[in-house]
Amino acid sequence: MSSRFEQFLREREYLLGVSPNTIEWHRQSLQWLRIEEPTAEDLKELVLRMRAAGLKPSSVNCRLRSINAYLHWNSGASTDRKCGAGCQHPHVPRVKEPVLVLPTFSLEDIHKLRAYKPKDYCQQRLQTLALRSARPSLSCAPSRTCCSS
Repeated sequence: MSSRFEQFLREREYLLGVSPNTIEWHRQSLQWLRIEEPTAEDLKELVLRMRAAGLKPSSVNCRLRSINAYLHWNSGASTDRKCGAGCQHPHVPRVKEPVLVLPTFSLEDIHKLRAYKPKDYCQQRLQTLALRSARPSLSCAPSRTCCSS
């Protein structure tokens, strides 16, 4: 690893007091960055290499946060000022992550749940949980044990 990268890691560790795990995260992330002062073209190639290696968009974004922190530091900007629109150093934009839309109950499903007649305490609790949007703090009685058979 380059001396500039090591200086960045030492400053993070000793001046900012980040944890050893954070230092390790920075070290692993900076291994993707092959040169100390990359151009915009180098940064595009970096993202392409990460995606080609099989990293998911969320993993790429995680690595890019560390790389952008290094680029901000390497530009000579003060550490007390956050990176923003006024910074002139190269910056890697985030990769678009897919949005997971979770399924919800239809009106018909809710009617079926409400019409169901539970046979024992456990089934009653499960029905109550389902009807109250799975918020156990509103529906579970702490004195009874559910499904202890």
